[in-house]
Amino acid sequence: MNFAEHKMGGVTSSIIIGVVSLVCGIDNNTIGMMVVSTFVFSLYPDTDIKSISSKVIYAMGIPFTVYVMLNSVTLGMILLLILLLPQLCKHRGFIHSLVGCVMISFLWGYLISSLEIVKCVYTFNNTEVNVIGVAACVGYITHLLLDWEFKIV
Repeated sequence: MNFAEHKMGGVTSSIIIGVVSLVCGIDNNTIGMMVVSTFVFSLYPDTDIKSISSKVIYAMGIPFTVYVMLNSVTLGMILLLILLLPQLCKHRGFIHSLVGCVMISFLWGYLISSLEIVKCVYTFNNTEVNVIGVAACVGYITHLLLDWEFKIV
């Protein structure tokens, strides 16, 4: 798949996440972060190569990393790990795996939850869910499905 196709997949999954979140009664600020997270993580797996996706992710990620570092060095290092991990992996390797998807998505959810930017944890059927991590995971899986490169590890 190319950037345009991943972008459209990200837009589509972001709209679905937004509508479902609205129906579930999630507040508007959280929905905004969920929609952005879904779109960003629909592009994220291609940051392991030089691509338009990597330019978009780094253009947003580097300033955000600086912002986070000013508030918490530990959380800034987690974000830096998320940004740099693809550079340490081969293309369509760990970053294009289900394990990579879950680990990185929920690390993102933990990071946003720790920054307390928006309410991240909601209770559904007596189960607490980090909705930002779920939204990132949906975007990430959208990318993997469009590539049809869906490995477990």
